[in-house]
Amino acid sequence: MKGKLFIYSQFIILICSYMLLSACVSSKKYKDSVARNDQLTAQNKQLTQQNHELDSQLTGLKTKHASYQSECEMLRSDCAKTKADLDHIHSVMYEQETILMQVKAKIYMALADFIDKGVYAEYKDGLVYVRMQDDLLYKSGSSTVGENGKKAIGSLARVLNDYPRLKVIVVGHTDSTKFASGGGDNWTLSTERAVGIVKLLRESYNIDPTRLTAAGRAKFEPVTSNATPEGRSKNRRTEIILKADLDRLWEETKAENK
Repeated sequence: MKGKLFIYSQFIILICSYMLLSACVSSKKYKDSVARNDQLTAQNKQLTQQNHELDSQLTGLKTKHASYQSECEMLRSDCAKTKADLDHIHSVMYEQETILMQVKAKIYMALADFIDKGVYAEYKDGLVYVRMQDDLLYKSGSSTVGENGKKAIGSLARVLNDYPRLKVIVVGHTDSTKFASGGGDNWTLSTERAVGIVKLLRESYNIDPTRLTAAGRAKFEPVTSNATPEGRSKNRRTEIILKADLDRLWEETKAENK
């Protein structure tokens, strides 16, 4: 009987030990599971936050992309308009160049009688230059236009009146010889001669004064050396420069392209 009780008690102890051991193992697994779950929950929260941030960045990029597309469309439109403006300007400039070449030819015809008296016309760099030597226009040291000069200016004025959009710049030039009479100087003489031509064009031939400009360059823009009498004679001249009214052309271009 005692033997049986001993065996039974040992069996009970074994069962309790197994149960305690099982309980300990289950508790450890539970804690490990809880820890793993917490870790996974934290990772999920982090990944969710990252996903939200990526979604926000994607939305921002989509907004920027849409903005860039809009800007690109505007730039394409602006470029197309600018090209159209440039094409129109090139067309207008070509037309003006053609007109100026015609003007030069007409001036040569109008001043044919004065060619051998020191009149010269050329087209250069978008401008027409009409050069008249002072022997044709003035007496030595004078700014008063003589009769031959008035005839030449009159012939020129008739051409200018056919082209009312051309600007007219009159520039007086002298040689390097010091001005000796009347207490004046070459600056004054060259300027007074230019002003005299401008007044003649305005008062005698009704050229619009808004087209006219007068300037004096004295000795500072020679066409040749002043070392010889022939060179000094060529440098004593009045130049009448004709150019397109670019401001007006530009305003017309802008108005046409609105």
